[in-house]
Amino acid sequence: MRTAELRSWGDVHDVCSRFGVVIRPHGNGLVFEDVDRGIRVKASFVARELSKTRLCERLGAFQSVSERQWEAAHQVPHRYSPMLVRASQSLWKEYEHSL
Repeated sequence: MRTAELRSWGDVHDVCSRFGVVIRPHGNGLVFEDVDRGIRVKASFVARELSKTRLCERLGAFQSVSERQWEAAHQVPHRYSPMLVRASQSLWKEYEHSL
């Protein structure tokens, strides 16, 4: 979903919950917070359109995440994991045999 398609704070929270993230006020702005790890990123660092000022201009006063959306963020079935440090050697061995 593009930022232009967001019509309400509920839309913002629904999109965030699909990725296991909530958006919440922090200081004078907004942050995205991973609900499991607690890692926070300023919303305006992700995209300028996601700054508190711009979102409040479009959507009205900030509305906190609902209990349903909070629970949905905790139940994300797939979590991204780091790539393997070492790649499989099978393609390299196949290449060596072809020489």
